[in-house]
Amino acid sequence: MTRHGIAWRAGLSLAALLLVSSCASVRTGEKIEDYRDDVSRLENILQINPQNAEALRDLGVISFRTGQYPRAKDLLKRAIALNIRDAKTLFHYGMALEQENDTQGALAAYITYTDYSVFSAYRRLLEGRYHALTKELIRAQFKTLITQELLLTDADAAPNTVAVFPLLYSGGPAKYAALGKGLSELFITDLGQVASLRLVERIRVQELVDELQLSNSALVDTATAPRLGRLMKAGQIVAGSFNVSPDDVLLLNVQSGSVQRGKPGASFARKDDLSKLFRLQKDAVFDLLGRLGIDITPAERDRIARNPTANVQAFTLYSIGLEKEDVRDFLGARAYYQEAVALDKNFQLAAKRAEMMDALIQAGTKEKAMASSREIESRSGRFPVDALVTTRMMTLMSNAGIYPLNGSDERAAPSDAYRAPAPILTLREPPPPPIR
Repeated sequence: MTRHGIAWRAGLSLAALLLVSSCASVRTGEKIEDYRDDVSRLENILQINPQNAEALRDLGVISFRTGQYPRAKDLLKRAIALNIRDAKTLFHYGMALEQENDTQGALAAYITYTDYSVFSAYRRLLEGRYHALTKELIRAQFKTLITQELLLTDADAAPNTVAVFPLLYSGGPAKYAALGKGLSELFITDLGQVASLRLVERIRVQELVDELQLSNSALVDTATAPRLGRLMKAGQIVAGSFNVSPDDVLLLNVQSGSVQRGKPGASFARKDDLSKLFRLQKDAVFDLLGRLGIDITPAERDRIARNPTANVQAFTLYSIGLEKEDVRDFLGARAYYQEAVALDKNFQLAAKRAEMMDALIQAGTKEKAMASSREIESRSGRFPVDALVTTRMMTLMSNAGIYPLNGSDERAAPSDAYRAPAPILTLREPPPPPIR
């Protein structure tokens, strides 16, 4: 094909792009005219080499930013097929799927964030959108489930599924009130080590409590707890209370109950010095397992016996971080998680949650995610646009509390990848491939 032919076809494609853009809903305020030169350049590249993954990606990103989501999805899908290693392509593909309300497809793209190096700038955005979208999906699921509550029966609750509610603080210094959330998370983590049990993730419990606008005291009510168990399809529920005296004596009261039987079982009630918090919590776990009639293996016992930290003060800060996270104060949560790590450098649970908060700060909403993406690109020199658009995006980033990101955008080799499981929850498995 001649150079004139290439230019003519590229011009037609650009004209079509301009026509579609005039009918699209543009949320960022960007117009295709802002990218006229870039579109022409990229179209020329693709005329010469239709298999150029980077050109497909960049044209797909432009299409996304100018509101042409179906075209963006198609271009980015083709780019992924040619280069699955590029996190930037996958991020924008997921965002395009979100715009078309394909939640499961977007989750399937975002959940692969663990395949990318921790040094990847776009890994954080993938992670942030995964966690944010997961929370939205859980909230929507419970809204639907509550409308169908009358159809639920005790038989719907799986006997081996356990829901742990936040422990109620029944008195003592206010600074220890948050320990209820931290302790409930420890119970979930420990009981989750038993292969025969399935644990309802803490975020699901919290979202349901928020949706029903229940007080903490309702969680230990013998009438309320079975209802929540049915809504979460949990056959067993664990609830309780604790207090800390002015002289730092901890009283822990935990009980389990069967949803089918509709009444709580015997409770574990014991007190000890607050410094013995972790030993007391482990004793309660083993007591619960005994009451449930569950035999555990030596390996399971060893895993349960491990503590994420031995520092009660660090754990208290971590628990406050959980409180902040539950009310969507991700900046505040990150600060408390980081303080917990400062007190105990080996507190990996707090370190991972601090990273998660980073991701949610960067990409907790689609607007923040796009602003963060623009900040990444501002250092690479891609897609120069007029000063008005740049100023608008920088203002959006500032208002959203966006901070610079650095690092490689490519998928890490298996030996270098951070492959810890997604730390928030286990949803229904998304579609296997990220490309539909």
